[in-house]
Parts: sequence; C-alpha cells; structure tokens
Amino acid sequence: MSEPPIPVSATNSVTESPAVSSVAPVPTTRPEPVAPADLAPVPTRRERFVWYAGSMILASVLVTAGLRLDSQDLHAPFYYDLDSLLYLPLAKNIVENGTHWHNDRMGAPGVQELYDFPIIDYLHFGLLWLFSRVTPDLLVAYNIYNLLTYPLTVLTGMFVLRWLKLSLPAAAVGGLLYAFLPYHQERYQYHYFLAAYWVVPLSLMPALALCRGEFPLYPLQPDGTRRRRFTSFSALWPLALGALTASAGAYYAFFACATYAFSGVYASLLARTSRGVISAAWVVAPVVAVGVAFHYPTVVYQSRYGANPITDRWPEEAETYGLKLAHLLLPANDHNLTIFSQLRTLYSTPSRPVDSESAGALGVVGGSGLVALLVMAVLPHRRRWPEGPLVGLVLFLVLLATVGGFGSLFNLLVSAQIRAYNRISVFIGFLCLFAALWWLDRYLLTHTGRWSIIRWKYIIWSLPLPPLIGTIVVAVLGAVGVIDHESLGSLLPVLAAALALSVVVSGGIVAGALYFTSRRAGAWCHRVLESATLPARYPALAAVFLIGFLDQTPYSWFKQKVITVTNQHAERFRTDRQFFQEIEERSPNARVFCLPYIAFPESPPVQKMQAYEHARGYLMTDTPTWSFGAIKRREADCWQREVSFEKPNEFLRRVVVRGFDGLFIDGRGYLPRRVEPGKTEPVSVVNPRERVHAIYADLVKQSAARLPEVVHSDGKQFFLDLRPYRDAYQRLVGAEEFERQARVERELIVPLWLKGFSLDEPFYDGELLLWGSYTSTLVLVNPTDRTRSVDLTFQVGVDVVGEYHFSVSGLSGLTNGAFEVEKPHEDDSQNRSRHMQSQLLRAELPPGRTTVRIRCTPPPWYFPGDHWKRCYFIQNFHIQER
Repeated sequence: MSEPPIPVSATNSVTESPAVSSVAPVPTTRPEPVAPADLAPVPTRRERFVWYAGSMILASVLVTAGLRLDSQDLHAPFYYDLDSLLYLPLAKNIVENGTHWHNDRMGAPGVQELYDFPIIDYLHFGLLWLFSRVTPDLLVAYNIYNLLTYPLTVLTGMFVLRWLKLSLPAAAVGGLLYAFLPYHQERYQYHYFLAAYWVVPLSLMPALALCRGEFPLYPLQPDGTRRRRFTSFSALWPLALGALTASAGAYYAFFACATYAFSGVYASLLARTSRGVISAAWVVAPVVAVGVAFHYPTVVYQSRYGANPITDRWPEEAETYGLKLAHLLLPANDHNLTIFSQLRTLYSTPSRPVDSESAGALGVVGGSGLVALLVMAVLPHRRRWPEGPLVGLVLFLVLLATVGGFGSLFNLLVSAQIRAYNRISVFIGFLCLFAALWWLDRYLLTHTGRWSIIRWKYIIWSLPLPPLIGTIVVAVLGAVGVIDHESLGSLLPVLAAALALSVVVSGGIVAGALYFTSRRAGAWCHRVLESATLPARYPALAAVFLIGFLDQTPYSWFKQKVITVTNQHAERFRTDRQFFQEIEERSPNARVFCLPYIAFPESPPVQKMQAYEHARGYLMTDTPTWSFGAIKRREADCWQREVSFEKPNEFLRRVVVRGFDGLFIDGRGYLPRRVEPGKTEPVSVVNPRERVHAIYADLVKQSAARLPEVVHSDGKQFFLDLRPYRDAYQRLVGAEEFERQARVERELIVPLWLKGFSLDEPFYDGELLLWGSYTSTLVLVNPTDRTRSVDLTFQVGVDVVGEYHFSVSGLSGLTNGAFEVEKPHEDDSQNRSRHMQSQLLRAELPPGRTTVRIRCTPPPWYFPGDHWKRCYFIQNFHIQER
C-alpha cells in the first residue's frame, strides 16, 4: 500500500511570502518537535505492506476468535432484534431491487416509499450490493461486511496515523485499538451502519490538515508563496473525502462538517488570514452538496405530495442522547474485570437522568489521551503541534456533544434532526488515541539509553515470565473477588498452558545452543545469541496494545457466552424463517395484513413487540406482500390505522374487500385480557384470533368451522388464511355488492395530517388526538376523477383559557372557513380540563390532492410548551360525502 504524502510542518505551512533576508533570525521559541516517523528509519515498501497486511490479518483473527466464528452460523444474523429488523429488509431490497427507496412488497394496500424517511448511507448500500454479487445468500453478505468493518477500520486508521507521521508500529497499534473501540462492539449489528465507522479517520484528515496550517485552496508554491488553485491535488483530495463522508451516513457527515468549521476558524486565527475559513468552506461544500443530492428524491417527492416530517425530533432529545464525559472515561459495559463492570453498572443506576445511548467508552489508552488533552487545555503553557490542534478539536467536540452543550443550543435554535450526539465519540476516540500514541512513540524513539534495546538471549530466557506473572496476578484477583469464578476457570488453564509452552520453548532453545557449542555451528550460535537485539519499543507497544485490547473488548468475547447469545438470535431467526416460509408455501403471492397496528418508522414498542417485528414477514419470504411498512401519515398508513381500530366484524369485511388474503397476528403485541360477554373490542386492542374464527363459523353456519391457520412454534404468532372467509362473504352479498364495497374502500377520501400536526402515539384505545401548531397543513386526497361535495365534521379542543381564532383556506366552495373557540376563564382557571367545540365545514373537493392551511391565533398570553408550538387539538374528524 502506498504511504500518504509527508505533511509539511506547521511552521512552514503558514508562510505567506519568501524570506526577505538570507540571514536566519535568532529563534525566540523552541522549535516544533520532530515527528516520530522522522526519528525512525524510513520503511521499505515491503515493510509497509507487511505492517498493513499483518495488522488487518491480526484484526480479522482477533474478531474471528473473539466472536467464536468457528461455532457461528453465517447464514443467520448475529443480532436479530430491535433496529436490525430495520436494516435487514433494507439490505434485502438493495440486493434484490437495487434500491432502498421503493418496495412493492411492503406497505399494502400501497407500496413502501422511503422518501419521507431518507436513509443516505449509499457507501454501505453499495458495498452490500457488491458483496451480494459474490455470495447469493443475503445474510452471508450482511455478516461478512459487518465483520470486515474491523480490518477496514484498521486500514484507514493506520493510513491516517501514518499521514500524521507516527511510526509504523505505533500506527498499527492505533489502528487496531481504534477498530476495537467498545463503540464498535456495542453498535455491532444493532446499529449496523454506525458500526461501519471506518470512514471517520479519513473524514478527519481535512480538519487536521487545516489545523496544521495547510490550506487546500492555497497550496504552498516553490517560491514560498500561496496562490489559489482549484485544480491542485491539495484542493481536490478534500472533495473526494467529502463525498465519501457524505455517503457514510448523516451523523458522521454532520460531525465532520462541524469539525471542519472549527478547524477553519482555528487555522485562520493561527495564521492570521481568512484563508482558513475559506478553505473550511471548500471542504464543507462537497459534504453538503453530496448530502443534498442524496436527498433530492425526498425533495422532489415532498414538493409534489407535501412535506411529511415523520422524523421530527424534539430539541430535548439532545439531552437524552447526548454525550457524557463519564461515558468516555468510565470502563465499557460488560468489562472483562468484574470490578470495572460493576463500576459502570453503578453509574448507570435508574436514579440518574436517562441516557438512551452510552456506547462511548474510549478505553484506558484513549481515555488517558483525553485526560491529558483536557489537562493541557487549562495549563498555562505553549501548545505545539500536535497538542495545540488536538486540544482545540477535542475540547470543541466535547463541548458540542455534551449534555447541555452547543449541540443542545443548535437543536433548540436551528434544527433538532441530529439528536444522538453521543455518536461523536468515534471522532474524539481517534484524536485521543493519536495523542496518546504520538507521545508514547516519540518517547520510545528519543530515549536511547540502557533499556532502548533488548538482547534476544534475555528475551528467550524470560519467555516464561509473562505467563507466570499473569497466572499469579489472575489468581490474586480471583482470590479477592475482582475476577469471577467463570473467568478464573477459563483464564487459569490458558495461562498454565502458555507457561508450560514457554518453558519448553525457552528450554529447548537454550539446550540447542549448549548442544551446538561443541559443534561447528557453536561459534555462530553463540554470536547470534550474544549480539542479536530487538528495539524495546516493539514489546512496549505490544504491551500497550494487549492492555488496550483486553480493556476495550467485552467480557463475553472468546468465551462460550458469545456463542450462546449469538445462537439464541440465530435460533430465533431460523424458527421465524420456518414459520413464514410455511405461510408462503400455503399462500404464495398473498397479501397479508399485520396486527397489531404499528406505525412505520420509529414507533414505540407495543406491549412486548418492538417497532420493526412485522418486517420479518418480508425478510423471510419472496412472494407475499405485507401491510407493514407503509409510511406513517401517508394514504396507506391512514387506512391501516383506521381499519385496525374497527371491531372484528367490520375489520374483516374491510380488509377482504380491499384485497387482503391473510391475517398475521402477533400475540406479543396484546395484553392478556378477556372481553366481557356481549362486548367486542377493536382488533388492535384485544387479540382477535378466536373472534375471527367465530365470525367465519357464523358466516358459514358451521359452529366447528375454522379458517386455515399456521401457528408459530412459540404459540403466540398466527397466520389466518382469509380466502375462505372472502369467498363465503362474496357468496352472501353477491359479486356486484362485493365489488361496490371494494370500490368504496378504494375511493375513500383520505386526510393526511402533515407539516404542523403531531399525532399522539400509541393509539391502543383508538382515540386519536391531532395536535396542531400556529400554521398546519392538511392534505385531502380524492382518488376519484370527479369533484365531490363533502362535509368535514370534527371537534376542536384547547387547554388554556382564552379566545382562539381559526382560519381554514385552500378548499373551494368552503363555508364557515373562519371560526373562534373560546375557553371561558370561569370554567377552568387552572387549565386542568380540555374545552372542545364541534365544527362543520362544507366544501367541494376536486380530484387529486387538495392542500388545506389551518391557521390558529391564540390569545396574547398563550405560550407554547414545546418547539412545535402546539396550541389546539382536533378529535373525531370525519369526512362525509353529500
């Protein structure tokens, strides 16, 4: 692999013009320190290849052994829960259809279109697609890319650390430690794309170059001046990295842009020129441009069909998902040492404010670098390269992401779309590892005293010492309770075997040397043992890596526990696959309605069901179409939500006339409750399985009749074939009436509550409160080709006393487009009850989409309690054609 170009020192890089005198000035300050790479011999191309390849192979071996891949099934996901059920269907759609925007087999009676939920990780999508060309199994490609993120992170980390002029051994240690940050293991396949942070080191290169005084648009000329050149290499390589950064996810792109902005200001202040800010804008531009290009399908779609802010965030979420300094410095979750694991558990007690993301531990090496940089930030001394830029960058990133920091202000004043600032820890982690290894590398290379080299004979004689010391330490820690008995039982045999092996190897070499002493080769052997040496920095760096690796990897690695946990996910996957494939065998090409209703995406759990559990149907089958996946607040989702809160009789009638062939019921989404005799509950409130069978039995006049059914092995998930019910119902009402009812369902006028409205979730009781802001958008969809006269009836409610003025515009032939709602002071002076008032609007609705603007003017003393400026709610909204 070709090495990165040798960077220009910070002192020379800010030169604006050639020197006017040939006499060297007397230095007034200490010179910049020599980089570690300049202190070590220049490696050959073969040496560089060996170090890069060896480090990547070592990472692959470690992750293979740590995850016990010899006992894992690559044909099943390593993690099969929560958000992995969002990523897996996306990967399947990419592999099968080449796009993630559109999916014909989800979102029935419509199709799934992700334009309201843009996911712009095109880099990872592209690599997954490439891997799928190599292996026909989606899960194998999915798992392989997840595993390859470890050696890929080593590669990019080493490359950037070498560009920053660390020696090859130190860069290898840095790349390995960065690849095995606890963040990597904790994201894993739960946050699949976030775990692929191998782009982050490359994204940091423009920021570090700016801090070093290198201006991409103004390369240094041979005569010492700087001229603007748009086509120079220094101007073009940040553009390529910007495009790569924008393709690796919105979070990392946003953090990179924030880092570039700070670096530009830092460089301008350092060099006393505006070129730093201009260069930062040049670096930010490709990230923004590519990001906008990736969002272009969303812009086009929403300009045509209306903005639908389904991922609208709350500014307060920056506190819930923000960074905590304690998360960076405390041991990782599930630490190898019990005492450290307990320390982390003690910090995460329920009495502390909830932190939804805590995967930010830097480990002992990175944490040491962070502490040192923060101490340097407050000490009154001159900070040279790289300490000065690193102190500034790390301090800025911490202040940006920490709870109550600049990120919280950004979310409050600008946009709340970026909420999980904890994810910036991979940027901080790389900078802190670089700082720690820079100091260590320089120390080991500049101290050439008595212990700078080690003779091989001492190494051979001392081979048994490390396992002996390790055995003693582990035994002592086990005796005092720091290491639990399970770990003790697994560590001691390994250390004992290592001790025995080292004694055999050391003794064999010494015995061989003594034997050859009386032979012709004796002189040569004696000379080699006496003169051969090894630089001490190699074992020192190896020890740092070993300590850091053991500190950063979880307790379950290398043990039976990791096999047990992964096999549990794999077994659940295989059981689900068998269940859904049986459904497909019995009902190929069927349209299946999923219960209970769960909005897509980002919905809260429904009882014991997570948000994306219904996606398993699409993931496991090739021909059926599933209702789950319709984008919330769009036409298909509104119809699904309405139907899901019908009583069982009406629900069955509506879904079969709409063309559904089957019903999937996940009993985990229901509370175990009985229905009172003579009373029926909506199908998303009480499990309707037995009631559906009873309705079918009544329809065919056979008390023992039941619909064909497939039952999951857990006894809680069911598929009911609705085709016999549909045929019986069609015979009962006649084909003409059946078609009329189907036409009514297809021609329903659908209200879409878009920008300015927020829906209270979940809807377990069927009640739907539509909260409106000062200016809100309602889109009425008339799917027919004729103008329809409609009555809109609803209730408008307010909480705070006073007079509210409403105006409705955008409807032709509208009557009563302006009205007032007043909550008298004497009715509720403490604002403890809701005041509702019924309204009736009459209008003419043309074919297609009609955009309705609803404006509310609250009383002067009203102050909204959230950033949405919600001031009223709408309930019991109905559309009736006259």
